Amino acid sequence: MSSRWWRQLFQRMKLSGRKQQSVLETVGHRRVTRSQATALLQCLEYVTENVSFFGLFLSTGQMDQVDQIYRKIKSGDSELMDYLVDTSAPRECAIAMHRFFRTYKITILPKRALSLLSARNDGIPRRLVALDVLNLIHHESSSGMRLQLATAYLRMMQQLTLRGYLTPNEIRIVISPYVAAPVLLPGPNTMRDIATKSATLLELFLNVDLLDDPERLSEELGRESARLQRRRQCRRCGVVTSEQR
Repeated sequence: MSSRWWRQLFQRMKLSGRKQQSVLETVGHRRVTRSQATALLQCLEYVTENVSFFGLFLSTGQMDQVDQIYRKIKSGDSELMDYLVDTSAPRECAIAMHRFFRTYKITILPKRALSLLSARNDGIPRRLVALDVLNLIHHESSSGMRLQLATAYLRMMQQLTLRGYLTPNEIRIVISPYVAAPVLLPGPNTMRDIATKSATLLELFLNVDLLDDPERLSEELGRESARLQRRRQCRRCGVVTSEQR
């Protein structure tokens, strides 16, 4: 065989290897390209900006538009934001984005963070668990794109928690943990112990800004750990502190 044939073979193998690389962590054979991840970031930005839109994540809106947005994410459309602004489709964008996350089985959080969130964590304050998860995200997100996506998703859920739409009776309903759980905690046991998980997820959303300040995150984590240690020591000594009352 000629050397030219071998060069062509090696080139095809090289290109094939590039195609197999995924810029986001996934479970299974599907791979996420950089253009697809960028499209997801555009969706996250758009939904965050329109987080008060009534019915967000609860109503599908127009299914043909959901399908169109999904196709644009899949194709890595660089002008997706322009399309979203022109069509004014926050509900459809939210549904299409979550469909892509589930279809491609994207794991937004690092594996150790997933394990920590899925554990029972009996006796551990929810805020301490959340801070530990944020610390793992900071240290174990293996690429800039993965860290960007995790931060953007958690920040979107933070804004949904704080500024989400009101019901017709002007009562704010916090749905963010239940909306995010199937995406952040994929698997058959997602809804098991959901009440406990939702409390931790809320703390995770409310403290996501600490990812922008790793030094402060470390300080808060140390402070919460020390507080837990004091509680345990006082419990062993039979002393009731003001924190336990």
